[in-house]
Amino acid sequence: MYSTNFLEKSKWKFRRRRKNSLRRGIVLFFLAVFVCGVFVAFAFFFREEETEISYQESTNYDIREESFSRQVHSLFSSIDVLIELAGFNDTKTYLLLFENNTDLRPGGGFIGSFAVVDVERGKVFPLWVDDSYNLDRHALGKMNTVPPEPVQTYLGVKNWYFRDANWSPDFSESASQSLRFFQDELLYLPEKKNFENIDGVIAITPTFIEKMLDVVGGIMVEGKFYTSENFTRELEYRVEYAYDSYDETKYERKSVLSEIMSSLLLKIDGLNIRQRLALVNK
Repeated sequence: MYSTNFLEKSKWKFRRRRKNSLRRGIVLFFLAVFVCGVFVAFAFFFREEETEISYQESTNYDIREESFSRQVHSLFSSIDVLIELAGFNDTKTYLLLFENNTDLRPGGGFIGSFAVVDVERGKVFPLWVDDSYNLDRHALGKMNTVPPEPVQTYLGVKNWYFRDANWSPDFSESASQSLRFFQDELLYLPEKKNFENIDGVIAITPTFIEKMLDVVGGIMVEGKFYTSENFTRELEYRVEYAYDSYDETKYERKSVLSEIMSSLLLKIDGLNIRQRLALVNK
């Protein structure tokens, strides 16, 4: 017989697990990978041989078993990293770069917009979404950073700003450069914003959003239904040509991105485990 105290603790743990659906999705995903790995390992290690196992084959088996153990250890270490990145231990703050990969740059695409988000226990909370030009324009004439020669030659710019910061094909370098420009230019905003403690930089392209929409099934924003088929085309038209019909200036035209992000997050929050696994696989 189970004690009342044991049953109460079990109920509490069950309720807690239900609240952490994203964490459970991550763990189930890697558990599935792990189980598949076990089956592959058994098929690999214990397949039938036409000849008897030699001493050398036995030695190879030991090496393979040790290698498999290291892979399992690495897998669970990866789960710990994902849990940390998803803000289950502490809230994480990330700078998102919305990179237009139809306007190519070595770092992935032109940084047309950006967002700052908090991630806490697997949930994303947008703090600020804006046009890169809105950030850069306040630094005009105040920052005199000389851009790399190709930026000067092919883009025709004399001063280097946040929107062109991802010029390196090495993402770690582009991310560091983008973060440096972002935080430097914050100093020139008329309304001060404090984003000194950024935990990481994430680049997102329209192609990535299209893949997300392929899973969540599309979103309705401003009376327009965005799908994986029309997202890039419709968004570009909205922010480049149709913004004046929404009584927006060129500095306000990308405010729709905030609504798109909010709608996407609501959709993702309502996904079941199978759909979340499909999203991870994308």
